[in-house]
Amino acid sequence: MNRFIKMRLSAMTFLQYFAIGAVYPIVSLYLKEYLHFSGSQTGIILATSAIAAFISPLVSAFIADRIIAAERLLTIGHLLAAVFITVLFFQTAFTYIIVLYLFYSIAINPTMALVYSITFHHTSETRHKFGDIRVWGTIGWIAAGWIFSFFWLSTAVAGKTSSRLPHALIFSAISSLILAIYAMTLPRSKVTLTGPKKIIPADSIAVMLKPDVILLCIIGFLISFTTRFYYFAAPIYLKALGFKNSVILPTLTIGQISEIAAMFILSPLLLKLGFKKVLALGLFAEFIRYSALIFSDVTAFVFIGIFCHGPAFAFFFTALIIYLDSKSDAKSRSGVHQFFAIINIGFGHLFGSLFAGLAMDIFTTQNKVNFPAFWIVPASISLLCIVLIVTLFPKTNKIEPALND
Repeated sequence: MNRFIKMRLSAMTFLQYFAIGAVYPIVSLYLKEYLHFSGSQTGIILATSAIAAFISPLVSAFIADRIIAAERLLTIGHLLAAVFITVLFFQTAFTYIIVLYLFYSIAINPTMALVYSITFHHTSETRHKFGDIRVWGTIGWIAAGWIFSFFWLSTAVAGKTSSRLPHALIFSAISSLILAIYAMTLPRSKVTLTGPKKIIPADSIAVMLKPDVILLCIIGFLISFTTRFYYFAAPIYLKALGFKNSVILPTLTIGQISEIAAMFILSPLLLKLGFKKVLALGLFAEFIRYSALIFSDVTAFVFIGIFCHGPAFAFFFTALIIYLDSKSDAKSRSGVHQFFAIINIGFGHLFGSLFAGLAMDIFTTQNKVNFPAFWIVPASISLLCIVLIVTLFPKTNKIEPALND
Protein backbone atom coordinates (compact mmCIF):
# COMPACT_ATOMS: atom_id res chain seq x y z
CA MET A 1 0.00 0.00 0.00
CA ASN A 2 1.29 3.46 -0.94
CA ARG A 3 2.33 5.32 2.23
CA PHE A 4 0.88 8.61 0.99
CA ILE A 5 -2.49 6.98 0.30
CA LYS A 6 -2.41 5.38 3.74
CA MET A 7 -1.83 8.80 5.31
CA ARG A 8 -4.72 10.31 3.36
CA LEU A 9 -7.07 7.48 4.30
CA SER A 10 -5.99 7.77 7.94
CA ALA A 11 -6.74 11.51 7.90
CA MET A 12 -10.16 10.84 6.38
CA THR A 13 -10.94 8.28 9.07
CA PHE A 14 -9.70 10.64 11.80
CA LEU A 15 -11.99 13.44 10.60
CA GLN A 16 -14.98 11.06 10.24
CA TYR A 17 -14.79 9.94 13.85
CA PHE A 18 -13.85 13.40 15.09
CA ALA A 19 -17.14 14.72 13.66
CA ILE A 20 -19.38 12.03 15.15
CA GLY A 21 -17.32 11.71 18.35
CA ALA A 22 -18.17 15.30 19.23
CA VAL A 23 -21.88 14.58 19.55
CA TYR A 24 -22.70 10.85 19.73
CA PRO A 25 -21.36 10.16 23.27
CA ILE A 26 -23.36 12.97 24.89
CA VAL A 27 -26.52 13.23 22.79
CA SER A 28 -28.59 11.16 25.25
CA LEU A 29 -27.30 13.28 28.16
CA TYR A 30 -28.10 16.43 26.18
CA LEU A 31 -31.65 15.29 25.47
CA LYS A 32 -32.40 13.99 28.95
CA GLU A 33 -30.54 16.40 31.22
CA TYR A 34 -30.52 19.61 29.16
CA LEU A 35 -33.84 19.39 27.28
CA HIS A 36 -35.45 17.30 30.06
CA PHE A 37 -36.97 14.61 27.85
CA SER A 38 -38.01 11.29 29.40
CA GLY A 39 -36.11 8.06 28.80
CA SER A 40 -38.70 6.90 26.28
CA GLN A 41 -38.69 10.26 24.46
CA THR A 42 -34.90 10.18 24.31
CA GLY A 43 -35.00 6.62 22.99
CA ILE A 44 -37.52 7.59 20.30
CA ILE A 45 -35.34 10.48 19.12
CA LEU A 46 -32.23 8.31 18.99
CA ALA A 47 -34.23 5.63 17.17
CA THR A 48 -34.84 8.05 14.29
CA SER A 49 -31.20 7.59 13.35
CA ALA A 50 -31.99 3.92 12.84
CA ILE A 51 -35.02 4.74 10.70
CA ALA A 52 -32.71 6.87 8.56
CA ALA A 53 -30.40 3.88 8.26
CA PHE A 54 -33.06 2.02 6.29
CA ILE A 55 -33.12 4.81 3.74
CA SER A 56 -29.63 6.25 3.40
CA PRO A 57 -27.49 3.09 3.14
CA LEU A 58 -29.89 1.54 0.64
CA VAL A 59 -29.77 4.66 -1.52
CA SER A 60 -25.98 4.72 -1.23
CA ALA A 61 -25.77 1.08 -2.24
CA PHE A 62 -27.47 2.01 -5.51
CA ILE A 63 -25.44 5.14 -6.30
CA ALA A 64 -22.02 4.83 -4.61
CA ASP A 65 -19.48 4.10 -7.37
CA ARG A 66 -22.37 3.55 -9.81
CA ILE A 67 -23.62 7.09 -10.35
CA ILE A 68 -21.43 9.16 -8.02
CA ALA A 69 -17.93 8.30 -6.77
CA ALA A 70 -17.92 7.28 -3.10
CA GLU A 71 -15.56 10.16 -2.28
CA ARG A 72 -17.96 12.74 -3.73
CA LEU A 73 -20.93 11.16 -1.96
CA LEU A 74 -18.97 11.47 1.29
CA THR A 75 -18.67 15.22 0.66
CA ILE A 76 -22.40 15.60 0.07
CA GLY A 77 -23.26 13.60 3.20
CA HIS A 78 -21.13 15.72 5.51
CA LEU A 79 -22.24 19.01 3.97
CA LEU A 80 -25.87 18.11 4.66
CA ALA A 81 -25.01 16.78 8.13
CA ALA A 82 -23.36 20.10 9.03
CA VAL A 83 -26.48 22.02 7.99
CA PHE A 84 -28.98 19.82 9.84
CA ILE A 85 -27.05 19.57 13.11
CA THR A 86 -26.60 23.35 13.14
CA VAL A 87 -30.34 23.93 12.75
CA LEU A 88 -31.02 21.32 15.44
CA PHE A 89 -28.83 23.32 17.83
CA PHE A 90 -31.43 26.11 17.86
CA GLN A 91 -34.41 23.83 18.59
CA THR A 92 -35.88 22.65 21.91
CA ALA A 93 -39.31 21.29 20.92
CA PHE A 94 -39.65 17.50 20.88
CA THR A 95 -41.25 17.37 17.41
CA TYR A 96 -38.65 19.59 15.75
CA ILE A 97 -35.81 17.65 17.39
CA ILE A 98 -37.17 14.35 16.04
CA VAL A 99 -37.47 15.66 12.47
CA LEU A 100 -34.08 17.36 12.40
CA TYR A 101 -32.27 14.44 14.03
CA LEU A 102 -33.87 12.20 11.39
CA PHE A 103 -32.57 14.42 8.57
CA TYR A 104 -29.15 14.63 10.21
CA SER A 105 -29.04 10.84 10.49
CA ILE A 106 -30.06 10.37 6.85
CA ALA A 107 -27.07 12.52 5.90
CA ILE A 108 -24.47 11.16 8.33
CA ASN A 109 -25.33 7.44 8.49
CA PRO A 110 -24.05 6.39 5.04
CA THR A 111 -20.77 8.26 5.53
CA MET A 112 -19.45 5.56 7.87
CA ALA A 113 -19.90 2.80 5.32
CA LEU A 114 -18.53 5.12 2.62
CA VAL A 115 -15.34 5.64 4.63
CA TYR A 116 -14.94 1.87 4.95
CA SER A 117 -15.66 1.36 1.26
CA ILE A 118 -13.18 4.03 0.15
CA THR A 119 -10.51 2.57 2.41
CA PHE A 120 -10.97 -0.98 1.12
CA HIS A 121 -11.00 0.20 -2.49
CA HIS A 122 -7.44 1.43 -1.98
CA THR A 123 -6.23 -1.39 0.30
CA SER A 124 -7.92 -4.54 -1.01
CA GLU A 125 -4.63 -6.44 -1.24
CA THR A 126 -3.67 -5.59 2.35
CA ARG A 127 -7.08 -5.54 4.02
CA HIS A 128 -5.70 -7.15 7.18
CA LYS A 129 -3.94 -3.78 7.67
CA PHE A 130 -7.32 -2.04 7.85
CA GLY A 131 -6.96 -1.78 11.63
CA ASP A 132 -3.86 0.40 11.17
CA ILE A 133 -6.03 2.96 9.36
CA ARG A 134 -9.19 2.47 11.43
CA VAL A 135 -7.26 3.24 14.63
CA TRP A 136 -7.05 6.87 13.48
CA GLY A 137 -10.82 6.99 13.74
CA THR A 138 -10.49 6.04 17.40
CA ILE A 139 -7.88 8.75 17.88
CA GLY A 140 -10.24 11.23 16.23
CA TRP A 141 -13.07 10.21 18.57
CA ILE A 142 -10.80 10.68 21.60
CA ALA A 143 -9.52 14.03 20.32
CA ALA A 144 -13.06 15.36 19.88
CA GLY A 145 -14.07 14.38 23.40
CA TRP A 146 -10.95 15.72 25.08
CA ILE A 147 -10.78 18.97 23.15
CA PHE A 148 -14.44 19.76 23.73
CA SER A 149 -14.35 18.77 27.40
CA PHE A 150 -11.03 20.24 28.49
CA PHE A 151 -10.92 23.33 26.27
CA TRP A 152 -14.59 24.27 26.41
CA LEU A 153 -16.63 22.59 29.14
CA SER A 154 -13.95 22.75 31.83
CA THR A 155 -13.27 26.46 31.17
CA ALA A 156 -16.89 27.42 31.87
CA VAL A 157 -17.81 29.34 35.00
CA ALA A 158 -18.58 27.00 37.89
CA GLY A 159 -22.04 25.49 37.50
CA LYS A 160 -22.36 26.63 33.88
CA THR A 161 -21.02 23.58 32.07
CA SER A 162 -24.57 22.38 31.32
CA SER A 163 -25.23 25.55 29.32
CA ARG A 164 -22.24 24.74 27.12
CA LEU A 165 -23.20 21.11 26.50
CA PRO A 166 -25.29 21.96 23.37
CA HIS A 167 -22.19 23.50 21.80
CA ALA A 168 -21.08 19.96 21.00
CA LEU A 169 -23.56 20.10 18.11
CA ILE A 170 -21.84 23.12 16.58
CA PHE A 171 -18.45 21.51 17.23
CA SER A 172 -19.63 18.49 15.22
CA ALA A 173 -21.03 20.68 12.42
CA ILE A 174 -17.70 22.45 11.94
CA SER A 175 -15.91 19.09 11.87
CA SER A 176 -18.29 17.74 9.22
CA LEU A 177 -17.73 20.83 7.09
CA ILE A 178 -13.95 20.32 7.26
CA LEU A 179 -14.30 16.67 6.22
CA ALA A 180 -16.65 17.61 3.37
CA ILE A 181 -13.97 19.93 1.99
CA TYR A 182 -11.21 17.36 2.56
CA ALA A 183 -13.19 14.61 0.83
CA MET A 184 -13.29 16.68 -2.36
CA THR A 185 -9.49 16.39 -2.54
CA LEU A 186 -9.40 12.59 -2.21
CA PRO A 187 -8.41 10.57 -5.28
CA ARG A 188 -11.30 8.69 -6.81
CA SER A 189 -11.42 4.96 -6.16
CA LYS A 190 -10.46 2.91 -9.19
CA VAL A 191 -13.60 0.85 -9.64
CA THR A 192 -14.27 -0.88 -12.93
CA LEU A 193 -17.85 -2.00 -13.41
CA THR A 194 -18.13 -4.13 -16.54
CA GLY A 195 -21.37 -4.93 -18.32
CA PRO A 196 -24.66 -3.06 -18.17
CA LYS A 197 -25.53 -1.05 -15.07
CA LYS A 198 -27.96 -2.95 -12.86
CA ILE A 199 -30.73 -1.26 -10.95
CA ILE A 200 -30.54 -3.87 -8.18
CA PRO A 201 -27.03 -4.54 -6.75
CA ALA A 202 -27.28 -8.31 -7.26
CA ASP A 203 -23.55 -8.86 -6.60
CA SER A 204 -23.88 -7.35 -3.13
CA ILE A 205 -27.05 -9.30 -2.36
CA ALA A 206 -25.32 -12.56 -3.36
CA VAL A 207 -22.59 -11.90 -0.77
CA MET A 208 -25.13 -11.06 1.95
CA LEU A 209 -26.97 -14.37 1.36
CA LYS A 210 -23.96 -16.57 2.13
CA PRO A 211 -24.64 -18.68 5.29
CA ASP A 212 -21.62 -17.41 7.24
CA VAL A 213 -22.47 -13.80 6.37
CA ILE A 214 -26.09 -14.31 7.44
CA LEU A 215 -24.92 -15.63 10.81
CA LEU A 216 -22.62 -12.65 11.28
CA CYS A 217 -25.46 -10.30 10.35
CA ILE A 218 -27.66 -11.86 13.03
CA ILE A 219 -24.96 -11.59 15.67
CA GLY A 220 -24.07 -8.10 14.43
CA PHE A 221 -27.70 -7.06 14.88
CA LEU A 222 -27.77 -8.41 18.44
CA ILE A 223 -24.52 -6.69 19.40
CA SER A 224 -25.63 -3.44 17.77
CA PHE A 225 -28.80 -3.78 19.84
CA THR A 226 -26.82 -4.11 23.08
CA THR A 227 -24.36 -1.37 22.10
CA ARG A 228 -27.25 1.13 22.02
CA PHE A 229 -27.79 0.36 25.73
CA TYR A 230 -24.20 1.46 26.34
CA TYR A 231 -24.29 4.62 24.22
CA PHE A 232 -27.74 5.53 25.54
CA ALA A 233 -27.03 5.01 29.23
CA ALA A 234 -23.28 5.44 29.77
CA PRO A 235 -23.21 9.26 30.12
CA ILE A 236 -26.40 9.20 32.26
CA TYR A 237 -24.89 6.36 34.31
CA LEU A 238 -21.69 8.32 35.00
CA LYS A 239 -23.73 11.43 35.83
CA ALA A 240 -25.72 9.41 38.37
CA LEU A 241 -22.45 8.20 39.92
CA GLY A 242 -21.38 11.80 40.51
CA PHE A 243 -19.14 12.48 37.49
CA LYS A 244 -19.07 16.13 36.35
CA ASN A 245 -20.12 17.04 32.81
CA SER A 246 -16.57 18.14 31.98
CA VAL A 247 -15.12 14.70 32.76
CA ILE A 248 -17.84 12.42 31.35
CA LEU A 249 -16.55 12.52 27.75
CA PRO A 250 -12.88 12.03 28.72
CA THR A 251 -13.88 9.16 31.02
CA LEU A 252 -15.79 7.44 28.23
CA THR A 253 -12.76 7.78 25.94
CA ILE A 254 -11.00 5.21 28.13
CA GLY A 255 -12.83 2.76 25.89
CA GLN A 256 -11.35 4.40 22.81
CA ILE A 257 -7.85 4.41 24.31
CA SER A 258 -8.07 0.66 24.88
CA GLU A 259 -9.45 0.39 21.35
CA ILE A 260 -6.22 1.88 19.98
CA ALA A 261 -4.19 -0.87 21.64
CA ALA A 262 -6.65 -3.50 20.38
CA MET A 263 -6.46 -2.13 16.82
CA PHE A 264 -2.68 -2.37 16.78
CA ILE A 265 -2.76 -6.06 17.66
CA LEU A 266 -5.82 -6.89 15.54
CA SER A 267 -3.85 -7.65 12.36
CA PRO A 268 -1.42 -10.15 13.93
CA LEU A 269 -4.27 -11.71 15.91
CA LEU A 270 -6.29 -12.29 12.74
CA LEU A 271 -3.30 -13.86 11.02
CA LYS A 272 -2.46 -16.07 14.00
CA LEU A 273 -5.87 -16.98 15.48
CA GLY A 274 -8.24 -16.57 12.56
CA PHE A 275 -11.58 -14.80 12.38
CA LYS A 276 -13.60 -17.14 14.60
CA LYS A 277 -11.39 -16.84 17.68
CA VAL A 278 -10.93 -13.07 17.27
CA LEU A 279 -14.68 -12.54 16.89
CA ALA A 280 -15.31 -14.69 19.98
CA LEU A 281 -12.71 -12.66 21.88
CA GLY A 282 -14.54 -9.46 20.97
CA LEU A 283 -17.87 -10.88 22.14
CA PHE A 284 -16.31 -12.00 25.42
CA ALA A 285 -15.07 -8.44 26.00
CA GLU A 286 -18.62 -7.26 25.26
CA PHE A 287 -19.98 -9.58 27.95
CA ILE A 288 -17.34 -8.47 30.47
CA ARG A 289 -18.17 -4.82 29.75
CA TYR A 290 -21.81 -5.06 30.83
CA SER A 291 -21.11 -7.51 33.64
CA ALA A 292 -18.60 -5.08 35.17
CA LEU A 293 -20.98 -2.11 34.88
CA ILE A 294 -23.52 -4.01 36.97
CA PHE A 295 -21.28 -3.50 40.02
CA SER A 296 -21.53 0.30 40.08
CA ASP A 297 -20.68 0.44 43.80
CA VAL A 298 -17.13 -0.66 42.95
CA THR A 299 -15.40 2.16 41.04
CA ALA A 300 -12.75 -0.14 39.60
CA PHE A 301 -15.45 -2.24 37.92
CA VAL A 302 -16.95 0.87 36.32
CA PHE A 303 -13.61 1.67 34.69
CA ILE A 304 -13.10 -1.98 33.68
CA GLY A 305 -16.46 -1.92 31.95
CA ILE A 306 -15.62 1.24 30.03
CA PHE A 307 -12.17 -0.13 29.18
CA CYS A 308 -13.69 -3.26 27.63
CA HIS A 309 -15.49 -1.17 25.03
CA GLY A 310 -12.23 -0.95 23.05
CA PRO A 311 -11.41 -4.65 22.58
CA ALA A 312 -15.12 -5.41 22.15
CA PHE A 313 -15.38 -3.03 19.21
CA ALA A 314 -12.01 -3.81 17.61
CA PHE A 315 -12.12 -7.60 17.89
CA PHE A 316 -15.76 -7.95 16.91
CA PHE A 317 -16.97 -5.12 14.68
CA THR A 318 -13.68 -4.27 12.96
CA ALA A 319 -12.84 -7.94 12.42
CA LEU A 320 -16.38 -8.48 11.12
CA ILE A 321 -16.00 -5.62 8.62
CA ILE A 322 -12.71 -7.10 7.37
CA TYR A 323 -14.38 -10.50 7.04
CA LEU A 324 -17.27 -9.04 5.04
CA ASP A 325 -14.84 -7.29 2.74
CA SER A 326 -12.93 -10.52 2.20
CA LYS A 327 -16.14 -11.90 0.71
CA SER A 328 -16.59 -8.90 -1.61
CA ASP A 329 -15.13 -7.69 -4.90
CA ALA A 330 -15.03 -4.26 -6.52
CA LYS A 331 -18.60 -4.58 -7.82
CA SER A 332 -20.16 -5.69 -4.54
CA ARG A 333 -18.03 -3.85 -1.97
CA SER A 334 -19.97 -0.59 -1.51
CA GLY A 335 -23.30 -2.42 -1.49
CA VAL A 336 -22.15 -5.03 1.04
CA HIS A 337 -20.98 -2.39 3.51
CA GLN A 338 -24.16 -0.39 3.02
CA PHE A 339 -26.43 -3.41 3.43
CA PHE A 340 -24.64 -4.35 6.64
CA ALA A 341 -25.13 -0.76 7.79
CA ILE A 342 -28.88 -1.25 7.31
CA ILE A 343 -28.78 -4.25 9.65
CA ASN A 344 -26.31 -2.71 12.07
CA ILE A 345 -27.20 0.99 12.21
CA GLY A 346 -30.74 0.36 11.00
CA PHE A 347 -32.45 -2.54 12.73
CA GLY A 348 -29.91 -2.88 15.55
CA HIS A 349 -29.91 0.80 16.49
CA LEU A 350 -33.66 1.18 16.01
CA PHE A 351 -34.70 -1.60 18.37
CA GLY A 352 -31.72 -1.03 20.66
CA SER A 353 -32.52 2.66 21.17
CA LEU A 354 -36.23 2.03 21.69
CA PHE A 355 -35.69 -0.80 24.15
CA ALA A 356 -32.88 1.03 25.98
CA GLY A 357 -35.17 4.02 26.56
CA LEU A 358 -38.03 1.76 27.61
CA ALA A 359 -35.76 -0.26 29.92
CA MET A 360 -34.52 2.91 31.59
CA ASP A 361 -38.09 3.97 32.33
CA ILE A 362 -38.99 0.48 33.57
CA PHE A 363 -35.99 0.35 35.91
CA THR A 364 -36.51 3.91 37.19
CA THR A 365 -38.15 4.40 40.57
CA GLN A 366 -38.57 7.85 42.12
CA ASN A 367 -36.24 9.38 39.49
CA LYS A 368 -33.50 6.86 40.33
CA VAL A 369 -32.40 4.29 37.74
CA ASN A 370 -31.65 0.74 38.87
CA PHE A 371 -28.57 0.42 36.67
CA PRO A 372 -27.54 -3.10 37.81
CA ALA A 373 -30.88 -4.42 36.50
CA PHE A 374 -30.52 -2.28 33.36
CA TRP A 375 -27.07 -3.69 32.48
CA ILE A 376 -28.19 -7.31 32.96
CA VAL A 377 -30.19 -7.07 29.71
CA PRO A 378 -27.24 -6.42 27.32
CA ALA A 379 -24.99 -8.75 29.35
CA SER A 380 -27.40 -11.65 28.75
CA ILE A 381 -27.65 -10.97 25.01
CA SER A 382 -23.85 -10.79 24.74
CA LEU A 383 -23.57 -14.20 26.37
CA LEU A 384 -26.01 -15.62 23.80
CA CYS A 385 -23.85 -14.22 20.98
CA ILE A 386 -20.77 -15.96 22.37
CA VAL A 387 -22.62 -19.27 22.20
CA LEU A 388 -23.71 -18.58 18.59
CA ILE A 389 -20.23 -17.69 17.31
CA VAL A 390 -18.54 -20.62 19.07
CA THR A 391 -21.04 -23.25 17.94
CA LEU A 392 -22.11 -22.09 14.46
CA PHE A 393 -19.40 -19.98 12.82
CA PRO A 394 -16.98 -21.89 10.56
CA LYS A 395 -13.35 -22.02 11.56
CA THR A 396 -11.11 -20.08 9.17
CA ASN A 397 -7.63 -18.69 9.57
CA LYS A 398 -7.27 -17.31 6.07
CA ILE A 399 -7.68 -13.69 5.03
CA GLU A 400 -8.79 -14.14 1.48
CA PRO A 401 -7.69 -11.76 -1.32
CA ALA A 402 -10.37 -9.63 -2.91
CA LEU A 403 -12.23 -11.34 -5.75
CA ASN A 404 -11.53 -9.85 -9.15
CA ASP A 405 -9.97 -6.69 -7.67
